Amino acid sequence: MNIVDHDVGATPGAGGSVSVYWKFNYTVAAGGRITFTLVPNTYKGLWLTGPMKGTPVYLVTPGSWDGVVSEDGNNIIVTWGAPLILYLADSNYTPIGVQLICNGSFVLIR
Repeated sequence: MNIVDHDVGATPGAGGSVSVYWKFNYTVAAGGRITFTLVPNTYKGLWLTGPMKGTPVYLVTPGSWDGVVSEDGNNIIVTWGAPLILYLADSNYTPIGVQLICNGSFVLIR
């Protein structure tokens, strides 16, 4: 397993943008199947624009993501399978009762 840092900008439906950061472990199995598992208490963001600008956001998810590495090793296709459920949390990563439901996929290209 390796720990990797990840940062992605996102535009939420409420207006504004947030930079989201998390660490994850990943394993690669036979046939190029790759599984990403979130490192607890590392999923956080910072509102960059909009009415919440400068406010941190903390997220908790019990889920993991799966994908496959292309034969040449230049692409990784990641899917969430069932929708990913994120829980808004306080700065101690204690959920505060609000859920975000996300569905999608990533294509990572070298």
